[in-house]
Order: sequence, then C-alpha cells, then structure tokens
Amino acid sequence: MDENTKKSLVVAAVIAFILLFIVIIAILFFGMRKPQAQAVAAPSATTSVSTPKAAPKVQESEFVEKVENFDSGELKAKYTVYRAKPDIRHKAYKEYYKSGKIKIEYTYKDNLIDSPYDYYYENGTKAMEGMIKNGVREGAFTENHPDGKKKLTYSFKGGKLDGKWTEYFDDDKSTVMTEKNYFAGELAGSYKYYSADGKIKLSKDYPVPEGMVPTAADKPGTPPAPTQTTGAAPVPPGAKPPAPTPGKPMPPPTMPPGTNPKMPMPPPGFAPPGGVPPKPPPK
Repeated sequence: MDENTKKSLVVAAVIAFILLFIVIIAILFFGMRKPQAQAVAAPSATTSVSTPKAAPKVQESEFVEKVENFDSGELKAKYTVYRAKPDIRHKAYKEYYKSGKIKIEYTYKDNLIDSPYDYYYENGTKAMEGMIKNGVREGAFTENHPDGKKKLTYSFKGGKLDGKWTEYFDDDKSTVMTEKNYFAGELAGSYKYYSADGKIKLSKDYPVPEGMVPTAADKPGTPPAPTQTTGAAPVPPGAKPPAPTPGKPMPPPTMPPGTNPKMPMPPPGFAPPGGVPPKPPPK
C-alpha cells in the first residue's frame, strides 16, 4: 500500500467519525426536545376543551338593617326587617334623641314587641321600664322622675292595668302621692290622694269586682280611711262596697291600656321633661 492510499484511508476514517458524532448529537438533541414540546402543548389542548367554573354565589342575609333620620339629618332610629318582607320588623329596635343619646330600646319578634321595654330621658336617666310580651304589656312597670327618683309603679295583666298603682312626690323620701287599684283595666277598690306631709286629702272606694284580690285597705274589717269628701257615704267595716248604679258605667281608667307594637307611644303617665299632665280628681 503506497503512501497516498494510506492518507486517503485516514481522511475517510476521520470524516466518518465526524459524521457519526454529528448524527449522535442530533439524535440526542431532537430526542430530548420532542417530549418538552408535547408537555407544553398538552395544557393548551386541555384548556381549549374545559369550561370555566362559575364563581360561588354569595348568600344574602335574611335580614336588612333600616335607618331613619330626623329632617336635619341626625339618626332617629334603626331596626331590622326581613329581606323578603320589609314591612315586618324583627330583632332590636333603638330610637334616639337628636343629641345622639338613646331614647327607647326593645326587641321585635315578627312585628310584635317581645322583650324588656326601656324609655330614657335625654339626660340618660331611665324614665320607664317594663316588659312587653307578644305586643302586650305584662307585669310590673316603673317610671322615674328626670332626677332618677321613683315616680310611678303599676302593673299589667294581659295588656290591661291590674293591681296597685302608686304615684310618688319628687322628693328625697319618695313620699306617696296617690294610691289606687285596677282590675282588668278598671278602677276598683280604694283610691287615696295624699298631701306631701302624708295626710289623706281625698279618698274614694270603687266597687270591687268578683275575682279581684283585695289589698289591705279593701279587706273586710279594715276601717275606712277618713275622707274630706267622696260623694257617697263611707262603707261600714265588713260590708261590701255598693254595687254600681244600673245603666251607669264604671269610671274609665285614667290611662290607656295596651301598646301599639309598631310605633310605641310614651308610657302611661309619662310626661316629657318640663311638662307634667294635670291630675283630674276621681269621679
């Protein structure tokens, strides 16, 4: 083999080695790139066929808070109503003075007051407190003077005045001014009006209906209190009060029983600061 042949074989071997190296590199390069391209394309195919999910619906509250304002813009009242029935109140009710101080607070249950009922003077003193059940006044009520001293105590049964009613002078001792009794919303039994020194100025006995539990002054055997004038002869000890005159109705109660559950009025006997209602004598 001559020298030229040897050189040709060497050159051919080098070229073949270079070509083989290039082929191996190409196989490795394209073989690794293809799976990546498929992996990138896969999400694209999935996204094109999937349907976007709707955002979860926010559930609305069953109740809506309502607010009322004075004409001048200050908060007057706030309460809660049913969203589906906006004319029916439910939950807490609060009413305010223009100064922003609380005036009345109680709780509604399906448009009826069913909770303690509190009424305040603007100075923060509680003017009246009691209980209302299903829109009807029930049990003991108390009213106070603006300075916090006791003014009135009375009670209701089934929305009607029932039991002892006591009114007090606005003095340091809370001296009794008036004592009277109610039964099923009607005046019954003894009525007494006192002076500030504790002396009886006026006394009257009303017929005691059957079923009424008498107070100490109404029990048989209790001597009647001295009177200035009653318009009738005193009842002897142990005797029942005279029956009402046929055709003549019993005197009406001096304050309206019951409560308007939608817009409560001031409590019976309650007078705003600066004004005291006149006290008519009993008939």
